[in-house]
Amino acid sequence: MATKMKALEADVVALRAHEPCMHIVVFTQHLETHRLVVEMMRRHSIVVYELRSGVPASRRHSQISEFQARQQRAKAMVATLR
Repeated sequence: MATKMKALEADVVALRAHEPCMHIVVFTQHLETHRLVVEMMRRHSIVVYELRSGVPASRRHSQISEFQARQQRAKAMVATLR
């Protein structure tokens, strides 16, 4: 997994250099991977919205709305399928 995380981080850095206010979506299968991706995004000052088990439906809807809002800042939606 470390190799995939390094590749994702390299892609994020490259994309951000080209598009500072990028919006990206990352899907994970495991909560530990989800946590690592969120931490990495935050290290790069990217606003993170999380969709995972345990998040109430009302919060999920607000997370999606906030992510979709047009704002001049980098954002990532990290969603775990489990």
